Amino acid sequence: MFSAALSAQTPLELSLITFNIRYDNPADPLLWDNRKEEVTKAIAFFDIVGLQEALPNQLEDLQSKMPWMSVYSETRFGNGEGEACPIMLLQSFLFITKNQAKSFASLIHIGLT
Repeated sequence: MFSAALSAQTPLELSLITFNIRYDNPADPLLWDNRKEEVTKAIAFFDIVGLQEALPNQLEDLQSKMPWMSVYSETRFGNGEGEACPIMLLQSFLFITKNQAKSFASLIHIGLT
């Protein structure tokens, strides 16, 4: 079990990580089902998490394990299919105030609550 209480060192500091969780490929010897717990442990205590190569099922797994995080994500094809580069935010004090998808990159503005 994880706790969202462990985050930044002071109220004015934020912890940030970017993490390539590795595309969930059934032919990969490192199956997602065998590594999702370790991925969750690696990212669970950051205030802002940027992910790469996340498929919808992988993001759903991470969201279910870290309900204190809000998520902004656009898939490559914009229809909920394919990989994405989602951003997860500690929802107790961060929120997205504006987002705009432009080609493969998303521009967001983050505000403090």
